[in-house]
Amino acid sequence: MRMARESEMGADTPRRRLVTGRGLAHALTESPTIVALWVGAILHAVLIFGQLRGRVTRWDFSHYYLSALAMRAGVNPYTTDLRPLGRALAIEGIDHATYPPAFLLCFEPLTLMTDLFSAGIRASINREP
Repeated sequence: MRMARESEMGADTPRRRLVTGRGLAHALTESPTIVALWVGAILHAVLIFGQLRGRVTRWDFSHYYLSALAMRAGVNPYTTDLRPLGRALAIEGIDHATYPPAFLLCFEPLTLMTDLFSAGIRASINREP
């Protein structure tokens, strides 16, 4: 049956080539492809890290960072007003922590770094757009 279809197509009709794993690997490892992938990755990283300063001072990250920073300093973030700490760091302050203590303990190592560096690490881990 296959022979009949091939003979019906005629000799002038080009045959479709299947994509193989070896062919795909070869195409992806050629210099132009690698350069294009790296340029795309670098541009994406520049866009993400260019937005970090704005993300540091907004609620999402600042809430985690201030709560964990207070906890690391030995202050109860659930009963202490965190707005003065936020003002001192030029971060939007929150009244009190609302995240569970286990979450704040996991976030606490990031408070050993600057807020901008911590936001970069968090963005890298979360693959934020």
